[in-house]
Amino acid sequence: MKLKRALAVAGAAALAALGGWFLFGGRGEKPRRAFPPLPYRAAGVTISSVPSGGLASGETVQGLGGDYLVQNGKIAFVVGGENPGLERRARRGALIDLVARGEFLADELIDFRTIANVDGKPLSLHVIGTELVTAAKFPHVRVEQATQDGRVKLVTDLLAAPRSHGIRVQSELTNLGDRPLRAVELGDRTRWPGAPSFAPRLGFPKVGTRAEIPWLARQGRSLSYALAFPSGPVAASFFFDRIGQIGQETLARLGDLPAGASAQFTRDLLVVEGDLGHAAELALKATGRKLGKVSGKLEPAPTWARLDALYPDGKPALSVRAADDGRYSLPLPPGDYLVKLEAPGGTDQAQVRVEAGATVTPRLIAPEAGLLKYRVVSDTGVLLPSRLVIRGIAPTADPELGPGEQNVVFTRTGEGQVELRPGRYKVVFTHGPEYNLLEKEIDVSSAIGDAVHATLERVVDTRGWIGCDFHVHAAPSHDSSVTLDDRVMSLVAEGVEFAVPTDHNHVTDYEPSIHRENAQASLGTTSGVEVTTLSWGHFNAFPYPLAEPPPPYAGVGPREIFAHVRARAPSAVIQVNHPRMPGVGYFNRIELDSATGLAASEDSALEFDALEVVNGYDLEAPGFIQQSLREYFALLNVGRRYTATGNSDSHRLIINWVGYPRTYVRVADDRPGSVGGADVAQALARGQVVVANGIFPVILANGTAGPGDTVTGRRVTMDIEARAPRWVDVSSAELWVNGALIESAPRRAFNGGTRRLLWRTELDLEEDAWIVLVVRGERPMSSVFVGRRVLPFAFTNPLFVDANEDGVLDAPEQKSPMPSASVAPP
Repeated sequence: MKLKRALAVAGAAALAALGGWFLFGGRGEKPRRAFPPLPYRAAGVTISSVPSGGLASGETVQGLGGDYLVQNGKIAFVVGGENPGLERRARRGALIDLVARGEFLADELIDFRTIANVDGKPLSLHVIGTELVTAAKFPHVRVEQATQDGRVKLVTDLLAAPRSHGIRVQSELTNLGDRPLRAVELGDRTRWPGAPSFAPRLGFPKVGTRAEIPWLARQGRSLSYALAFPSGPVAASFFFDRIGQIGQETLARLGDLPAGASAQFTRDLLVVEGDLGHAAELALKATGRKLGKVSGKLEPAPTWARLDALYPDGKPALSVRAADDGRYSLPLPPGDYLVKLEAPGGTDQAQVRVEAGATVTPRLIAPEAGLLKYRVVSDTGVLLPSRLVIRGIAPTADPELGPGEQNVVFTRTGEGQVELRPGRYKVVFTHGPEYNLLEKEIDVSSAIGDAVHATLERVVDTRGWIGCDFHVHAAPSHDSSVTLDDRVMSLVAEGVEFAVPTDHNHVTDYEPSIHRENAQASLGTTSGVEVTTLSWGHFNAFPYPLAEPPPPYAGVGPREIFAHVRARAPSAVIQVNHPRMPGVGYFNRIELDSATGLAASEDSALEFDALEVVNGYDLEAPGFIQQSLREYFALLNVGRRYTATGNSDSHRLIINWVGYPRTYVRVADDRPGSVGGADVAQALARGQVVVANGIFPVILANGTAGPGDTVTGRRVTMDIEARAPRWVDVSSAELWVNGALIESAPRRAFNGGTRRLLWRTELDLEEDAWIVLVVRGERPMSSVFVGRRVLPFAFTNPLFVDANEDGVLDAPEQKSPMPSASVAPP
């Protein structure tokens, strides 16, 4: 972090003197120069263009034809090139893929981009060019950015020395204006969601955090990354979204920058195969620290173990996981540390002194764990896949069931065992909202475990319907670390009967995992994809052919996306996800006025099939759910007949449970193994759907017509039920007609049985109408959503009444014919 004086003219002359080839330019940018044909090879470094077909398909691989690929024999990375389209331009000049040994399937980096702040505010920079620098020790890529007025220029070199494990990132910011720049900060924004980053003295931040750090590291599934600052600590800000930690900004404070002056900042972005310890070792060496090691082997090896090295003040220095054979290694600077072992049976610790170049081996013992053995069956005596939530009873703490894993077990077979440290626990056994649950207190010691025989009774009758989740993520999504096999196991354990994998810009198939888990009779599926854009929102498409690449998502608008899906998968359902979610809601982006059904954006497209009215991340916001319902009602009133769904949008195995909420679809054969994607898509097109979060709603008009159906005549007899297990409250039911609440269930209609609501009412309708049932509970489902206030609710899709018997359904607000369910909305 060095500050130097340089006249703007002299700085420009120095840059011009450097050997470089302009790879691309643009409006207001440098004129193009001839450049050597790619690939360009020199001094052990190869720079080439990504092939037109892109790189190998991977969860976060973004390199596309026209981007730039750099390889040095140890690592490979991609820099966004000059390509048409808004989203492709947005990642221009950013480092978008980084892997060891060129194995792009393992990539977990979303992007790494140089940024700057002035006087506490972000500096608005745009890329003006990228050069291939050849007049240097080895060729490298240079990215040039500038402010719109040209008063500030930022030049960044991405130097990957031959056979090095990382990229030395060197940036120079120049003040070309006539006034000083106050409080200049220079650094990077890094996004790599799916796993938390570790920083010394912070550990793994769990909430938005700002701190001074000398380095940070992140462990992925097979690769670990690190970012090191050789010139000293920088200010780091760790960012989170609704799923977890997504990345951070790291900024060096350079002070004031006079007119005509420049300032530099150097850091190292590193990647290595292996665990957090390997990445930390590279980072510590990059900062110039001498190292020793704490290493050893736990015997006998526990099923899992985590080792934390703590400074004398108790702050974390490093955290690693032991290998399967019990071996561990913590590279550390010289000093005194407390090494703490965490294993299934408990903890052990030892004080150590680390010296440079030496290895110290503490005598650590993994305590013996106690065993909880369990067997879960249905009321018919059949083994039942289940979810177990295990909570400590004071003073026993909640158990940790693996490194960083919380107190939840999913079982596909219905029987197994769990290692616990000695203590008292409460265990909750569940299999979704169609079954009662069991709560059981247990005592576990290392010598004497405990056993639980759990019987879960199916009490909610859903015959003719199948419970679905149409928005689920796993490891093919960049922001999820859940394996496909674990995702399938969680779906089966929660009683979901049909699920669509909807990973970000990745067509995923659960079938291989369903076969590995032997779950063919329990879970139906079809392949799908979530088209995830930066500019427009998120859209699901299913069934979507596995043989097809994902629909375009960069540089295209919704019209092109929808047209592509219709061409490649004519029978696919297009679902708009979380339409009002801040930042990524499609309705927000197109400025949709639900009262008129019209959007302000000329690029909008409203020819989709389904609307995710409730998303799993909305469950603790009943006011927002009601607002979303009212918007859906408004769209129905102007003739936009979409099918309403409710889905979990689960990215994790815990907290954000799959199947809450879930969408029930009416099918001819409700055996999960017999239902195909075409059956579900057709039922969705017909609107034969209800949305349930704990409560299963039933609505019949004139004895036979349900959601999606049409009855004729102004007089309608409504038979209504709400079914729920004992742990779910049902306290109110409402009939909404043409967007107005016209009747609520009387208190006498409610009872304490499984059929919690039985209600018959007569309607006399003077005009064509749609009818929706909404059911709610007042008490949170605390046994299933521990520590969260999630209320039960359900609503049906509309059933329609042709009151004037003319064979045409008139939309209430516009008095024009409402489209049939098989026709795309206008």
